[in-house]
Formats: sequence, C-alpha cells, structure tokens
Amino acid sequence: MVGTGAAPASRRGARGGSLLGGAALLAAALVSCGAAYQAIAAARDRRRYPPPGRLVDVGGHRLHVYATGPVGDGGVRGPAVVLEAGVGATSAGWAWVQQKVERFAGVVSYDRAGIGWSEEGASSSDARGAAEQLRAALSGAGVAGPYVLVGHSLGGEYARVFAALYPSEVAGMVLVDAGAPDRDGVMRVGAAAPSLPGVPLPEGTMGQVERAFRLFRYAPLAARLGVVRIALALGGATNPLPADARAAARASMSSPRHWRAVRAEVAGSWEAAAQARASGGLGEKPLVVLNRAVPEGGVTRAIREFGAELAASLSSDGEHRVVEGADHFSLVANREHARFVAEAIRGVVEAAGEGSRP
Repeated sequence: MVGTGAAPASRRGARGGSLLGGAALLAAALVSCGAAYQAIAAARDRRRYPPPGRLVDVGGHRLHVYATGPVGDGGVRGPAVVLEAGVGATSAGWAWVQQKVERFAGVVSYDRAGIGWSEEGASSSDARGAAEQLRAALSGAGVAGPYVLVGHSLGGEYARVFAALYPSEVAGMVLVDAGAPDRDGVMRVGAAAPSLPGVPLPEGTMGQVERAFRLFRYAPLAARLGVVRIALALGGATNPLPADARAAARASMSSPRHWRAVRAEVAGSWEAAAQARASGGLGEKPLVVLNRAVPEGGVTRAIREFGAELAASLSSDGEHRVVEGADHFSLVANREHARFVAEAIRGVVEAAGEGSRP
C-alpha cells in the first residue's frame, strides 16, 4: 500500500507534459502555415498589382512615382500637384483625388520608402528626410516645379518642411486635416511654439495615442505570419476607395515591409511635427486648410481650431474650410468628400497660376 498514491500524480504529470508538447507543436504548425500562406499570397500580390507609375532611384533605393494629367515631353507641366499621404498611407489612397485633379492639372502621387510600391531604404521617417527624398524622386521622374503641395494628416508636416527647404519650388499648398501634436498633447503652429498656448487636445488623448503607437512594434511580425492579411480579409470591402486601389492598398498593408516603414514613420512623427513648427510660413502663396467635421467631440474641435490657426498664420492668402460629414480618412478615401479636396486644389492651382485667388 505504500506509495500507491504516487502513480496517479506521475500519470497526471505525464499527461500535462503531453498537453504542453502538443500545444507547442500546434503553435509551431500554425506559425509555419501562416508564414507559408503569407509568402504565397505576397508573390501573388506582386503579379496582380504591378506599380502603375515609375520606380525612381533616390540614392540607394527607388521610390514609386505616379504622374497623371496634362503631361509634356519633359514631364508634368507646372504648377504640378504633388500629393503627400499620411502615416503609412499609399499612393493608391489618393485614387479619387487624383482622378479628379488630373482633369485640370498634372498630378503626382508617390510612396515613401517601404510604403506601397517603393523599396525600403535609408530612413525618411522625419519630415526633412521625406522632403529631400520627394524632391529627388520628382527630379528623377522629370516632374518640374513649381508645385502645389497637398498634405494629408502627418503628410501636411512633410509638405510644410518641403516648402521651407525649397521655397522657390512651391507655388501653393492644401492641407487636409493636417498636423501633429507635441508630446504634451498641444497643437502649435510656429517656431515659437513652446511659448505659445497652442490648441490643447482633450485630456487623455495622448495616452491613447501612445498606446496605439506601441502596438506598431508588433505589426511587422503579425504581417509576416499572415495575421494582418487575414484580418484585412475578414474586415471586408469597407474601404470606400475604387476597387482596384482598395485591393492594391490592402496588398501593401499585408506586407511586413509596409509595417516596418509605418513603425519608423510613427517613431519620427514627433520630430516631424517639431520640424514643421520651425519651418515658417508661405508668405503670400495661396493656402487652403480643410478639416473634418466628425466624429463630434473634443479632438475634432481641437483639430479644427488648429486648422483655422494654420490658415490664418501660414499665409496672407489662407482659407479654412470644414467638410461636413467627413472624418479624418474619408476626406481622401470617400468619393464625395474627395471632391471637396479636388475643388480646393483647383482653386490653389488657379491662384498660383494667375497670382491671385479667383
């Protein structure tokens, strides 16, 4: 009778070890299947969605540049419209806007390093680096200035820095729900920002932003294992872009390369905002600032107040508009809301060409 109680405990331990081993094997199998699924699907994406534009060398890597509209032998005629997307957004995200603008002007969308059809390369995660690479891409593609810059979200910071670095090459600007806060959650316009009150975001907003940003560190791994691709597929066709642009954007977002680039841009966003604040204004060059109307609440109200400040302080020919019914993303992705962006661009193009707003 001595020791008879040991056998059941031993058997329980063996069963527990078997369960742990089985779980480990299952997890390894799922990881292998996910990685294989991602590799096969990525190869299919490359065949299905070739770049619509040109890949232009900017020094060690190539950026995708897509120019449409009135084109001469030497490239797009000025003032050419240059579209600068927000964090992690691809050139395909401008599809509705580009289709409308190309009817009256040469227009260029492009992908920053690692995004969309562009190759990975030296970091362009701060505004100055992004502006320098954009200028090299435009030059390499034969797209001559002057340019009307259109910046959405953080792309607005990049556009402002481009205008400061190359003022003679910028004829006007449209900022679409643009701007980024300080780490203390305040939106400020100029170089003297630390001494100005600025427009504060609602309390707690920056904590939410910081938590969301931290998630980006895991995104490349999730994409490598096919998790992001599966999540996008389960999400359905909710994106209001044209079907071909939506599919191309989804293919890009399924790539680990995409999320490595997004992670770098997010990490550099605070510095980009600081560089934009130090960049100065546009003088008398025409400017339109567009802002969202929804969702209602403190964040939207703060962004709109900041937009009004931008329009008043960056240009003596600045105008602020709110697009009713539009949110941050629908301003460019929704067909109807994109019409208001295109109308603002047309006004700036005409004002830049004629020397005054029509």
